[in-house]
Amino acid sequence: LLMASATDAEAAERGAVSLAPSVSPQKPIEHVLRGDYEERRLSNGARYFVRRRGRQPLVVINASGVPAALWLQLLADETDHFRILMCESRASDLFAGGLHTDATVEMDAADAALAVQQEGFDKVDVLAWCNGHLTAIELTEKIAVDSVVLLAPSFFTCDERFATAYGRKILGMLDVVRREPEMTSALCKFTLAQVNASAEDPGKSGLHVWSLPDRARVFEIASPMSTTPSLMRYASRLASDAIYPLRQKLAKLTNRLMVITGNDDHIASDVAATELLAATRVKNTRIRMAAAGHYIQDLQYRYLRTLLESFLVDRSEPRPLARIAVVTSAT
Repeated sequence: LLMASATDAEAAERGAVSLAPSVSPQKPIEHVLRGDYEERRLSNGARYFVRRRGRQPLVVINASGVPAALWLQLLADETDHFRILMCESRASDLFAGGLHTDATVEMDAADAALAVQQEGFDKVDVLAWCNGHLTAIELTEKIAVDSVVLLAPSFFTCDERFATAYGRKILGMLDVVRREPEMTSALCKFTLAQVNASAEDPGKSGLHVWSLPDRARVFEIASPMSTTPSLMRYASRLASDAIYPLRQKLAKLTNRLMVITGNDDHIASDVAATELLAATRVKNTRIRMAAAGHYIQDLQYRYLRTLLESFLVDRSEPRPLARIAVVTSAT
């Protein structure tokens, strides 16, 4: 890993690749969204934020119930080209996270489409993370979308065969919540105890070091499962996701598509993503990042930005790097 990173850094130094150094934002997410973005509402009350600057509209779709703070580096980046639009699901809160009501893929996509129309964007690109991939795919049927980027898509929510060992544990727990709701409170306490233990000593998580999130983010990531009501709604949302016709929708997708995964992702299987995309025969640019887990937008942002610049801004196929493999190319 050190040699690969050094190789990429040397290539960037020579100007052979655009690998901008990451700058840690000094402001919290609330200050970024309220300072650099306009907060707006749809007629149905749904809230969204749109960046005051930028020339290329980019709709960012988050995972269900997770705070927007994991996107802080992208949202605060003052040197990119994107006019970012981020919708808040009616089920959640972009700052606090958690799920306070029910919302489906179709509802989230409909709100995002209305926000795009309200802003007057003729065509947009879409970047979606985790189970946000379903909303992104649904959105392509509602508005003009040029390119779609799926970051660590959790394909297993629609097909359990694609789940990692960790993913199967989560699905099993959520199944218990649905079948035996009286167990939800105990499961919530158990989850929080594990999160606390992981925050105090990441080694207790049982995960490979490259799979781990930023230690400061573990409680944010656990937001959907942090309270009994939220955990019950999270179980409901994933049950709704499970019946979404993912294979059929992917097979019909005609937009430019790039799918990015980390080879140490303990939630969204890198191997499963390759298998599913091949099975649906959807034309795509398939990227695999070495020593990266589920939180690429937070921990490997400099690489993500390079990929976005190539695929979305330059409209070209990303170049392989020491830590980035182009598994399949759409060209």
